[in-house]
Amino acid sequence: MKGMTAEQKTSYLNTNKPNLCPCCRSDEIEGGSISIEGKTAIQVCRCTHCSAEWQDTYTLSDITLFQ
Repeated sequence: MKGMTAEQKTSYLNTNKPNLCPCCRSDEIEGGSISIEGKTAIQVCRCTHCSAEWQDTYTLSDITLFQ
């Protein structure tokens, strides 16, 4: 993301509410489709309030088998 400070990135990654824009903290965000590559899922997100765009990256951390 252009212009994202280290503080904004740390705050976004450590918050209990990652559904807020890392730039303006608005909850007016949209998420695009999710692509999965191996154990990683990637989603491009956009804030409709301030027009910031960023990519969320998720990593598989657990599995539960239902049988």
